[in-house]
Amino acid sequence: TNDYSVLESDNDAIKANIKRIIVSIKERLPACHILLLSVYPVNKSLDPMSVGVRSNKTIDRLNERLATLKDVTYVDVATHLKDEEGNLDDTCTVEGLHLNQNGYRIVTKILKKYL
Repeated sequence: TNDYSVLESDNDAIKANIKRIIVSIKERLPACHILLLSVYPVNKSLDPMSVGVRSNKTIDRLNERLATLKDVTYVDVATHLKDEEGNLDDTCTVEGLHLNQNGYRIVTKILKKYL
């Protein structure tokens, strides 16, 4: 999500950056099993300044692309963090961008299935 502050809504460039990281890890640690978590949704109603240029539509499109990457296990946590309107549930965040303890509890519960 930090790439959005530099690349705005360029999902192709963000996916390419993530792919480069995966290739680099695999070159150094070929037996490493990588869990690639979806990019978390945001909630602009809490603090639009914190969220910045990020939008859930753009994030959803990026997550669709990330789910197609090879050599990783894609883990969709974003769906479990959303409210009925598709925003980061306000019980999972303080300012609309970063997760709070409850948000991390949800992510941890999902990840336990893979560990």
